Amino acid sequence: MRRLLAGAVLAALPAVATAAGFEAARAAYYGGDFAAAASDLKALVAGGDPRAETLLGLMYDHGDGVARDNLAAALLYRSAAAKGYFPARYLLGGMYARDPTTPEDAATTFARYRAAAEAGQPVAQYNLARAYGDGFGVARDPVRAYVWFALAAEGLPAGDPAEMARSSRAAADRQLSPAQRLEAQRLLEQWKSQHQ
Repeated sequence: MRRLLAGAVLAALPAVATAAGFEAARAAYYGGDFAAAASDLKALVAGGDPRAETLLGLMYDHGDGVARDNLAAALLYRSAAAKGYFPARYLLGGMYARDPTTPEDAATTFARYRAAAEAGQPVAQYNLARAYGDGFGVARDPVRAYVWFALAAEGLPAGDPAEMARSSRAAADRQLSPAQRLEAQRLLEQWKSQHQ
């Protein structure tokens, strides 16, 4: 499931890239030519491209064509996140969320999810909803969990990721009182009107 959601984040990368080199590296990665992707991405990373840092970080994170190296992945994600690249912020938060030995705490991970979710990243919206639902890094809030599950369900690619978000939204809805449901709808409409 982690790969499925991470893949959805990368699928959300800009279709129109400014550098043909990144497009070639991304095509090589998705085509399974990890050696070519890693070589191209390393050259782009040297130039400071946050998209390349994020994709190379993902390769290290998953061990795709390179030795799995959590430190290298985290450093690459951090560099791209520091440049304001939201997919890197999300992936870094996810990395810390699944490894409790890292120095980042739940509140910081929550803040990373929230920043990426507010920027419209549907996978981050899903994880932010889970954080609100579980009380991970924030007080448990079923209303906000519903809102973020609803946004994620609308933004995730068709298939398993979107179905998982819809199912989670339905489960969250069953926990809401009528007043909470009205509040959730108000917050959902408010978010949509501010982000169109």
